[in-house]
Amino acid sequence: MTKPQLAKRNYLLLMVMLYMAAFISCDVLIKRMIGFNNLYTSGAIVGFPLTFTIADIVAEVYGYQIARNMLWFAFAGDFLFDMLATLTIHLPYPSYWHSASDFKVALSGLPTLFLISFLTAPVSDFFNIYVLVKTKILFKGRYFILIGAQVFSLAFRGLNGEELIAKLFNVVPGGLNSDIWLMLPLYRDWETDRKGVV
Repeated sequence: MTKPQLAKRNYLLLMVMLYMAAFISCDVLIKRMIGFNNLYTSGAIVGFPLTFTIADIVAEVYGYQIARNMLWFAFAGDFLFDMLATLTIHLPYPSYWHSASDFKVALSGLPTLFLISFLTAPVSDFFNIYVLVKTKILFKGRYFILIGAQVFSLAFRGLNGEELIAKLFNVVPGGLNSDIWLMLPLYRDWETDRKGVV
């Protein structure tokens, strides 16, 4: 296996693991409510958009078949997690441990959630990657990033995204300048790659 092939395979493994983490985090965070300025929603909204983004990246780079398989494997992993969590919250626990009810509240209903996810996935996840691949073919790979960016920007602005991001940077260590600290290592890596320095 050549070095580029190995790197491509390793990136795929990374993307699948990130997808699984975001996918399962939705199960755990769904009952945690979050809110900004009287707008409240489930905590699953933190990880849920990542699932679509990662699925789109995998479909774009590795193709529809690999992305579809990743989604099926995610459902298998989610099913295992839900069953293990359900079993664990029903097992006996020591009398001195007082957090059992918290775990039951947070993790009860996971099998129902899995069933709902499994029934809605063909409409959302699979349709998403299917449309992504077909749109790329239709436009022969041109203008694709512009179309995707425009759709994202319309949705982002429609949900007052700028205001949410400003509020987020107010609570992030470093405040409004934290984006600079985040981008510096990325810029350094890009500059190194551009100059051909390894």
